Amino acid sequence: MVNKKLEVTWEISGLDLEILYKNEKNPKVKERLLMIIHTKEGRTTREVSKIVKKSYVMISHWINRFNKEGPYGLKDKPRPGKPLKLEKKEFTELKQDIKKSPKELGYKQEFWTTRLLRMHILRKYTTSYTERHTQRLFHKFGYSLIKPRPRHTKRDPSQKEEFADTLKKTPRIWVRLEPASDG
Repeated sequence: MVNKKLEVTWEISGLDLEILYKNEKNPKVKERLLMIIHTKEGRTTREVSKIVKKSYVMISHWINRFNKEGPYGLKDKPRPGKPLKLEKKEFTELKQDIKKSPKELGYKQEFWTTRLLRMHILRKYTTSYTERHTQRLFHKFGYSLIKPRPRHTKRDPSQKEEFADTLKKTPRIWVRLEPASDG
């Protein structure tokens, strides 16, 4: 195995690196700065990999990137992904819509359902979401998918009070579970 020794070619002093390290808030960038500091002190990639508990290939990657781009090269670059279907403004509007009753927005239902929210998003924003993603939106906005249950119309309120009283009178027994003794 080759014990490759990379050098930091970016013009920066060890003291400046340590200042950057102390002021950095992002833990990933801080770890990468530590890799650069150890390399600047003359350690090989294998030695640095043992110190920071990362692969020597990763150490080499970050040293090379630092040499090309400087300290800004240690930050994560934006990752590609599917663009959002709704803009931030539309998300805040949708959050406000969910706070209202569906009847206030012209629907016949009293409570929001996954299907109703999907239909609302499709009508208002001409954007289609799956049922599962609509559930995620509910969760993201702080709602749970629990359907309120109506109370029985013939329910007797005195029976409810009587049941609550008997529940209060029921003694609670605490049992300590101990291992059986062999004696």
